[in-house]
Amino acid sequence: MGKDCHEADEGREMKMEFKIVDIDDLVPNPFQPREGFDKESIGELADSIKSVGEIQPIIVRKHKKGYQIIAGERRWRAAKFARLKEVPVLIKDTAEENVLLESVIENLHRLDLTSVERENAVYELWKTGRWKTQEELGKALGKTSEWVSANIGAARIRKEEKIPADVSTRIIDSTATLEREERRQIIEKVRREEIPEKEVREFAKVVKEASPTVKEAILKPKTRITPKVAEKIIEVHEEAKQKAIIDYIQAQKLDEELSLKFVEQVKEGPLTLEVSKTDEAQEILERFNRVYIMMSGWGYNEYMILKNRWDEVLQILDKIEAKIKELRELRFNEP
Repeated sequence: MGKDCHEADEGREMKMEFKIVDIDDLVPNPFQPREGFDKESIGELADSIKSVGEIQPIIVRKHKKGYQIIAGERRWRAAKFARLKEVPVLIKDTAEENVLLESVIENLHRLDLTSVERENAVYELWKTGRWKTQEELGKALGKTSEWVSANIGAARIRKEEKIPADVSTRIIDSTATLEREERRQIIEKVRREEIPEKEVREFAKVVKEASPTVKEAILKPKTRITPKVAEKIIEVHEEAKQKAIIDYIQAQKLDEELSLKFVEQVKEGPLTLEVSKTDEAQEILERFNRVYIMMSGWGYNEYMILKNRWDEVLQILDKIEAKIKELRELRFNEP
């Protein structure tokens, strides 16, 4: 059927035999960690195989009268789609109980698993009980115990809470110590791009340490209470005072820099939030905005009455916004 040779797998000191075999002699692996194969990507791979005329060897083990695929089922499916009669294989001497382990290792090396597939595969390996510690399983997979723990924990949480596949292992692991509803809200904030995925762990840590008042504020959609501001507010131990600070920041629409200055000012001293010139200017601006919204519903004749003055109104609005910014900066930069 072709030339035979032996190759050493240096990573696991295991010899592999190379052969060209009949494509129908291969059967899928029931322990395959991949849970689905995209028909479009298989079709694209089949087109590539047809044009190049080559296929990377499929990792198999001897099974009954043929071979069982350990890694490369997608390539095998594409080769069948491309109507190949024979395919190259690397035959490994793998025991039945090691098939899932070998499949996971091969797919991990190729970055060939989705988050869900990887989590489930690691979870299934751990459930076999062959490894006494997650560190031992990590060594078998060439990964750290933390990596193993993250995947096992994410698999459990994903199944229990029916978290969809588009949510990464990192997000689930980073929020593992939170309540289900808190995790759901953080996932939604990531989807709305209010939190970068790489910052979820730190965000979750702030949520975990926060009082109910601060926690509610930081988890709200489009909140002005950022993690840095929340950490500062947490230092204010009176929850009633925390709420007053949060309400003020939200009402005044302060950015992070001004919010931090404001919290620092009121953290130790008495909290006085009387109406100021800034508040008055903000109220004027909001009134103009309400007028603008009302005008959008006017008829043609009503609109034409003010049309020629509207540019002047817009200029006034710009001046008010500039004044608000100036007053805020003065207020929070005062010694």
